[in-house]
Amino acid sequence: MKKSIVSMVCTVAIAISLAVITAGCTTSTNTPSPTPSVSTHVAAAVAQQRPASVSVRTAPMAVGGLVTYQNPIWGVKFNYPQDWWGAPYPQQNAQYRYYVCGPNNGDNFTVVAFWAWPNTGNDTLSNIVNNDTQTYSQYYGNVTVVKNVTSTTLGGMPALTQQLAGNYNNDPTTPTETLMTYTLHNGWVYVIRYDASPSYYAGSLNDVQQTINSFAFV
Repeated sequence: MKKSIVSMVCTVAIAISLAVITAGCTTSTNTPSPTPSVSTHVAAAVAQQRPASVSVRTAPMAVGGLVTYQNPIWGVKFNYPQDWWGAPYPQQNAQYRYYVCGPNNGDNFTVVAFWAWPNTGNDTLSNIVNNDTQTYSQYYGNVTVVKNVTSTTLGGMPALTQQLAGNYNNDPTTPTETLMTYTLHNGWVYVIRYDASPSYYAGSLNDVQQTINSFAFV
């Protein structure tokens, strides 16, 4: 990873290892203005090799090859494959909600990040997506729009999704493809973001889409 991001990533990696169990979070069978950007806060995690130590979940008892992450405090749940790694981001508070997981496919850049923050500015979903796209361009060079913003649903709510590609930190040796899906619910912005190296992106896309489709508000 690159320069100023390194210390942040190392801190996150160590903290995740020490704080895999988050209060009110279970794994089972079954911001202040201005609005923060998922690209700003997730950039380090999605562009850095996942910590090797993050290979544990809270009581990972899977049924049908899936693990369910459910957080009653956040009021959300979603499924992901049993053989994925997964861990909550350790520095959570009333203003940020963050959970990361991903396949053990050998790609240092494959990460699925769930992210949420209060929509304190009462922004429209379209504005949030546009702002986040601009922020993405600050971290990634040679950005291209692979799939234009389209309407979809997330957790039964109207949502927007788009696919981008770029070189992290403007480095041609770190190409990344990114799929982001956004929705609004009860005054919060919810995002599920999938990043992977181009050669690995398609291989995990089906599992990622199933994870997105399983997302529900509870």
